[in-house]
Amino acid sequence: MLRLRIVLSVSLVFLMAACGASQQGAEAGEDLYPVVTDPPPEYGETVTVGGAMVSKPVKPTEYEMEPSPSCERQPYKSASGNGLMIIPPRPGLSAKAVSERSVEVSWWFEEVPDDCRPVSVLVSIVANDAPSATPTTVTVPYSGETGTTTVDYPEFLPPPDVALTSTVMARGQRSRTAKVLIRR
Repeated sequence: MLRLRIVLSVSLVFLMAACGASQQGAEAGEDLYPVVTDPPPEYGETVTVGGAMVSKPVKPTEYEMEPSPSCERQPYKSASGNGLMIIPPRPGLSAKAVSERSVEVSWWFEEVPDDCRPVSVLVSIVANDAPSATPTTVTVPYSGETGTTTVDYPEFLPPPDVALTSTVMARGQRSRTAKVLIRR
């Protein structure tokens, strides 16, 4: 019985130390990075395609989106409780068609601290209003505070009209998504 008490006491000390360390990390980022939550996406009219009900997201109205100022914190829920995690900044975004099916997508950041440095940028284009269209997405390695890539859309779908981008950290934390119209 004494051995069990010792094991439980030592375990409790380690658990409290681990919680304290992670709490200090959360407190350190608390003043630096805002807590963000995106509202749920709005969807347009629901249509039936091949027997399936399909609702497409509402199209953005802007051709350019500014980046978030820096790292952000996002709420999460898990089996062990709720908390806040640091996520990378949402990139700024603009996109222009270079042909009917090719789009040059450009992104940029204001500040990217080491706390939230992404390893890759996810870049997508989509024919937003086409019920059967899905995004074409490419993953581009993060190489600095600006970047550009060209994405080609399949011939069997209508021309793309919306571009999206987000960033991903090495451990999987993902930024909020930037979404703009493609300039033609």
